Amino acid sequence: MNNELVSVVMPAYNAERFISQTLETVLHQTYSNIEILVANDGSTDRTLAILKEYQQKDPRIVIDNHENMGISKSINRLMKLVKGEIVVRIDADDLMMPTRVEKQVRYLQEHPEVGFLSCDAEFINEKGETFGYQSFKGFNEPADSQKALQSETLIICAQAGFTTRKSDYWAVGGYNEDIIYAEDLDLFTRMVENGSVVIILHEPLIKYRLHASSAVASNKNLLRNQIYVELIQENIGRRRKGLPQKTFAEYKQQVEAQPWGKKFTRKRKAMASVAYRNAGALIGNKMYLKAAKQFLISFVCNPQPFLRKTMHHVKNILKK
Repeated sequence: MNNELVSVVMPAYNAERFISQTLETVLHQTYSNIEILVANDGSTDRTLAILKEYQQKDPRIVIDNHENMGISKSINRLMKLVKGEIVVRIDADDLMMPTRVEKQVRYLQEHPEVGFLSCDAEFINEKGETFGYQSFKGFNEPADSQKALQSETLIICAQAGFTTRKSDYWAVGGYNEDIIYAEDLDLFTRMVENGSVVIILHEPLIKYRLHASSAVASNKNLLRNQIYVELIQENIGRRRKGLPQKTFAEYKQQVEAQPWGKKFTRKRKAMASVAYRNAGALIGNKMYLKAAKQFLISFVCNPQPFLRKTMHHVKNILKK
């Protein structure tokens, strides 16, 4: 295994509660030849102070301190600073398993045809307790990426487990800075369209934290987030037809001109999706009555996806 320099990139916004835990798991990886680049995205809490404390103890940490600009712009800024060719992504509240960097770097070194990786994850709550397991289907072999191009579907895998080469990332221009929700799905899909092969390593190399507070915050931008997903989906078809991509402003204007029935369907589906996610976060944080209410909302708003996702999670639980 080549002991090359590997760059770990992390966006952070008001992350004082968990960022120390995250940094500890990065600093104590079995693969030690790393640099850790953290974007302090205009935090108003003690995030920057905590980062500076760690930087004084470990010079591998690089801080990019700037005004709030969101994940897409923050990561693109960091990616211009990285020195390594292999780049590992992590969020400021998630945790790495000790061998995460080593296993993903080894895989990319041994499989040069692969453009990026993701992995399975354990769900943890705000106390760090494990309560579930995330495993996305497919992408076990290179042929799966080609199969995915036969339909206009999004490439979905865990962003917190994303590891790629700098050259593959910039080959598609990095994150689309016009996208501020589901930016990972847009990036992954464009990378596969550009020829990158994605492989999901089906073992838990990260711990993905679900917050009870997200069950409230996620409702604030319900429709906006749904529109972003639809925009990403529409732009897949436009790219493959050789048409220019639409911006969020253009697509939003198109949505506002739609009949009320279509708007109602969009809101219903968005409510179902958000409620289902909220329920998972609430269960993990042992708020069972509130979770039951969210499950009911999800089922009433869109029963078929509710049943499909529930069966998928049950299978994952039984498998483990």
